[in-house]
Amino acid sequence: MSNPFVHKPVSGSASDKTGRQDGTVPQPDCTGSKSTAVGSRGNRSFYSDVLSLAGSIFFAAMAGFFPLFCGGSYNIILASKYSAFEAITIFSAVFFVFFCLFKKVTLRSSKSSVLPTARPEVPFKSVVIRDVKKADITVILLVCFCIFTLLSSILSPYASALNSSGQSAVIFGSGRYDGLYVFALYGVVFVLSYFFVKFDLRCVLLVGAVTLIMSVIGIFQLFGINAFGLYPADIYDGYYAEFISTMGNIDFMSALMSLFLPLVFACFLSVDSDGKSEAFLLLCFFVGGFCLIKTDVQSGMIALLVTAALTLPLSLKTKRSPAKAIIFLQTSAALIWLCGCFDLSKGEGATVVEFRINPTITAAAVAVSALLFALFLLQRKKGLSKKMLSRLPAAMLIFEGAALLLFAAYMYFLFTPTDKDNALNQLYALLHGSLSQSSGSGRGGIWKYSFLMGLERPVLGHGQGCYKLAMDEFSARVGYTYYTSRNASLDAAHNEFLQLFCTGGILGLLSYAGAFAFLIARSIKRRFCGKYTVALLSAVVGYLVQSFFTFSIVEVAPVFFMLCGILLRSVRDAEKVSSPEK
Repeated sequence: MSNPFVHKPVSGSASDKTGRQDGTVPQPDCTGSKSTAVGSRGNRSFYSDVLSLAGSIFFAAMAGFFPLFCGGSYNIILASKYSAFEAITIFSAVFFVFFCLFKKVTLRSSKSSVLPTARPEVPFKSVVIRDVKKADITVILLVCFCIFTLLSSILSPYASALNSSGQSAVIFGSGRYDGLYVFALYGVVFVLSYFFVKFDLRCVLLVGAVTLIMSVIGIFQLFGINAFGLYPADIYDGYYAEFISTMGNIDFMSALMSLFLPLVFACFLSVDSDGKSEAFLLLCFFVGGFCLIKTDVQSGMIALLVTAALTLPLSLKTKRSPAKAIIFLQTSAALIWLCGCFDLSKGEGATVVEFRINPTITAAAVAVSALLFALFLLQRKKGLSKKMLSRLPAAMLIFEGAALLLFAAYMYFLFTPTDKDNALNQLYALLHGSLSQSSGSGRGGIWKYSFLMGLERPVLGHGQGCYKLAMDEFSARVGYTYYTSRNASLDAAHNEFLQLFCTGGILGLLSYAGAFAFLIARSIKRRFCGKYTVALLSAVVGYLVQSFFTFSIVEVAPVFFMLCGILLRSVRDAEKVSSPEK
């Protein structure tokens, strides 16, 4: 009788092949390699959990704590945020580097008792060819940008110059923290975000909550309430158009909202989540949009309009998408109507708040709401086939392009300009080549003379962090006195791309613009492969659009580069899924 406790391998099975020729069963391995392998897998899981948690904390610090932190007073907001950004970045970088090294050493020691598996040797030439083929064009261009920026600083005529604090202008900047050191920290944020931040709905809800808090503080201030005593009593006695929320400068607030608001409403449009989360995101968009519009920063409103026009067609991928798009447009119509009803101005030591219903805006809002409601009912009754849904994004893009052409034709041929310095009058002057030096709060002159200054060193520019020094010298030489006559200094071109041309030359500008052009194109192509790709893309595009009218500042740029790193990781993961290696 056979022993039932003795395992007899089935002929042809794996265990049969590993058995001895006499049919006996090989004795189990008592070296402990199996338990070591199990322990190794447990260690890997532990380290992965720690890195995931650390990545979440890093995101919360950069997207949550950093925007809200202001040091307690308007006078020190910029310096306080710079210190917070520096501390978060350096501490996070040190932690991740040392923890990854510790992980590598620990796992290597745990594998030492496991018999190594023979691996075929790959020729070095094959390794190089494989890595070149797999190289990421966006990363290559960003590396080129870093190299050109470093070269422009080394070869700068101001390489040995000092800023007003007695520090190297090239390293620490001559303006508002714009030297090589800060740009290196931006690079660290980008890398950490790419490797360690796992972006999910919780991240979006955090951004929405921060947007809501900052906007509520700003709205209080717009209505004459000095929330938390942020602003000194000697300069704040009611409505003050230049100061807002925990960012201080309204342009910086607008730049941050150009990141956060598109991220929030694009997530509402493109990601199917629970009803409470979607309602919360819509509320954050409404409150944040009201604050942004009432600060009257035109660059932020243009960014909001462009990202909405881009996001709406790109987010149409499920049967719920058209209904959510209609709800978003309905909310936007209500937002524009409400903003048109409030008129805020500065009176004698107080804010003057007027609420009056504008008949024209009200009629337009009612008409748009009625049309959208009819479309909503029609869509719910008949629905959209997959074929129609696939064609709808292209149809919307064609419609938006036609509307843009009609608007440009109206502005060129039919628009009647006034003396007001607003976006429409500036666009009219730009189309007719008559943009004055005082247009756009002096941007007309700034752009002209910044471009002329950049032409003096067109290849590598004047060096990172040296814009202010170069412009002071250039202005004195050519007689540009717009800012000096107002007892002010010019430390930025108020156009990020023109600023890059001045400091890094055409090589720095093309590598920077090319990197983001490729990233945007790849994101659009793979928008359905990543759950949050459209939301992250909208945030990046919103920042780049408003940067045509502003400049990189340490209060906002770290968040931008963090989202860029997350977006690049999302796109590359999507490309691996859609095009797996053979």
